[in-house]
Amino acid sequence: GESYEPVVVRNLYNAKICTGIVCPELEEYSLENGMQFSAYQKLPGDSVKKGDVLLRTNTEYADKQIKNLEESIAKSAKDHQEYVKEAKEKLAKVQWDENYWKEVVDRFASQKPGEAGDALTSWEAENATYERNYRNALIGREKQEEALKQREELYALDSGYQQIQLRRLRENRNKSTIVSQRDGILANVVLMDQGKNIAPNVPMAAVMNPNKKQVVCEPIPKEEITKAKKVYAIVQGQNYEVTYHPSGEEKETKTVFTLPEEAQVSLGESITIVIMKQCKENVLTVPKDAINRKESQEYVYRMVKGERVYTEVKVGMQDGGYVEILSGLAEGDNVLTPKNELKYKSTITLAKGSVQYEFSQSGTLAYPSQEWITCPVKHGTAYFGELKVAMNQPVKKGQVLYTLTVKADDVESARIKQRITRERQRLAELQKKPEENKKAIQAKQEAIADLEKNLKEMQADFSRKQVVAPYDGIVTSMDMGFWDNSIKEGDLLRYGQKLLVLAKQDSNYILLEDKNGVLSYGQQATVTYQDENSANVTTTGSVVTMAKNCLSKELFGEGSALIRVSPEDAAKMAGSKSGEEGWWGRAQFGVKVITRKMDNVVLVPRSAVVAINGSTYVRLKREDGSVIYQSFVPGGADSANYWVAEGLREGMEICIE
Repeated sequence: GESYEPVVVRNLYNAKICTGIVCPELEEYSLENGMQFSAYQKLPGDSVKKGDVLLRTNTEYADKQIKNLEESIAKSAKDHQEYVKEAKEKLAKVQWDENYWKEVVDRFASQKPGEAGDALTSWEAENATYERNYRNALIGREKQEEALKQREELYALDSGYQQIQLRRLRENRNKSTIVSQRDGILANVVLMDQGKNIAPNVPMAAVMNPNKKQVVCEPIPKEEITKAKKVYAIVQGQNYEVTYHPSGEEKETKTVFTLPEEAQVSLGESITIVIMKQCKENVLTVPKDAINRKESQEYVYRMVKGERVYTEVKVGMQDGGYVEILSGLAEGDNVLTPKNELKYKSTITLAKGSVQYEFSQSGTLAYPSQEWITCPVKHGTAYFGELKVAMNQPVKKGQVLYTLTVKADDVESARIKQRITRERQRLAELQKKPEENKKAIQAKQEAIADLEKNLKEMQADFSRKQVVAPYDGIVTSMDMGFWDNSIKEGDLLRYGQKLLVLAKQDSNYILLEDKNGVLSYGQQATVTYQDENSANVTTTGSVVTMAKNCLSKELFGEGSALIRVSPEDAAKMAGSKSGEEGWWGRAQFGVKVITRKMDNVVLVPRSAVVAINGSTYVRLKREDGSVIYQSFVPGGADSANYWVAEGLREGMEICIE
């Protein structure tokens, strides 16, 4: 059917809404060369200083090269110092001889007889001896000075070359670690197991500056921002201007805004960005369906005394359902439009309130910092005793993990003791002439010290009865074998044999799948679980990883987030049986995070909202009692309400079914 609708004054909006997360400024780090992962030195949520190592790769060979070269440099320096000391002592002696004979020659010259004769002949013979002695002392001094000079020049060359080598080794080693270039907090690492290969130039860690906050959104075309009538942020019902920061890249992976200082926000807080492309307020409008076009001319049919009147119009901005009339009609004119009755049963008055969005999922414990506890016995023969811990058991530093017995190697022990006795006897002989045997005495003392250290280690191994936890931790894995091959009492243990894995208790997390990347650093989480006594426990934690939009795709990976809880809760969770599926399952914990919350905003019940061609409307009851469709810009919605970014005010009356 057909009906007529009056030309009315209303607001028109064409806006884009983006949800941003308050994030800190980030720096991402990678390795120049492909390496094999070894260990994390820092974990998400940890404070870091500029120069701190964040992640290590396997550097055993490089470390050995550096250690050997450092020892060689130290030995060369020590040997050179000793040589210089001895050379200067000898030089001082020949300088004394030179000075002495020079004085003799000078003094004897004054005694030269004035006339030829026996006295002169005797004087010349004696003077020749003095001059020869002086010349020999002079030549000896010059030779020693030249030898010392050459030795020092050679040492300087060798030492310089060794220092260059050492610097290069250290530089190469540093390329096998990821080092923070700033003070801040470690926000993300790529989770991986020891021994996994790391590709070159792939971001592996990110450090944030918590004092420099920014709002990060999904990529928004630059043209949309620069051409928009206005761009602003809504923070808890308040509007703030924002500053857009283009990345300069041809294809932006994220869009960054900053807020003015007066906008008090927290890391992880959700911020709504409104990009108002067009906005016309208090303009004449008619339904879009009322507009007809013939060639390049728009027209409507106006109702005049019961008759249709062809009326040409000029139109302006339009939204989903209505179009602006620039000329041709006046307020109150009735225009022909498809029938669209404004039925309603009652009205409500708009008021302010809050909306929030909850992320809810189950998570498991993650242990990024863990190590194998191995058999430490190098000397003698070790036999397994008894396992004293169980899987997922929290342990304290010094707590017994397993017992063992060690059969002493008496033959080797006796051999070392005999060598120590012989070396001490030789040392005693050398010490009878300490000045002549300085180097030999020192070498002998060092050899004895090495033997005594070896003997002490051997005796410690022979007396070892147990292996204890090196720190408070959680037993996360065991390599005790299965079924018939399991390790049992009396089985032989080899040095370095892996027996169980211990995770540091203060560096455990709850790992969550977050493929959409809605969780971000600073958000608070509520965690529920059952302890080992099946009692229900509720605790809190905080998200310590960044949202998807803040990171490169390599660092975000397949989509996961880490939540840090207290070490005490981590210990209780480790022993929990919550949500396990069979004996192999990992305990599951319920996690809830309020990812977005907006307070002090006008709420509109979902049932009162009408969507027309992508725009949202309510049936607004005006002061004169008439009802019109009025568009508004929704900032978002929860299950019950939309909240208003622009277009409606507190106290307005709207119609509901």
